[in-house]
Order: sequence, then structure tokens, then C-alpha cells
Amino acid sequence: MEVTARNTTERDLPAIVGIYNQAIALGSATADISPVTLESRKLWLQEHKADHYPVFVAENINVVIG
Repeated sequence: MEVTARNTTERDLPAIVGIYNQAIALGSATADISPVTLESRKLWLQEHKADHYPVFVAENINVVIG
């Protein structure tokens, strides 16, 4: 498995929300207790520009895995 990291783009939001909501459901790695929505994460991502508070994704064969 070859995993690469890169800056996040808005097209990654569905995968990010899915991964985050899975962590909420499992009760691990987050203090949130209710699933987040795609809309709520759009503003969050806009606040995290690559040059200031960047967010990275890990992907394998063009699929976001983390």
C-alpha cells in the first residue's frame, strides 16, 4: 500500500465527514457525540487554508483513507 499525503480540497469533504462520523460512532478520537454534516464542515475547511492552519488527507490510489 502506497499512502501519500496532500493538502485537503473541498472535494475531499465527503470522505473527511465519513471518516470523522465513523470515529464519533465508535466513540474514539473525538469529543463530539453527534455526527457532523457536510455543510458544517465547509466553513471549517474554509478556515483552514494551506498557508495557515492546513489540513492534510492521506490517500491510497486516489482514495482518501485518513
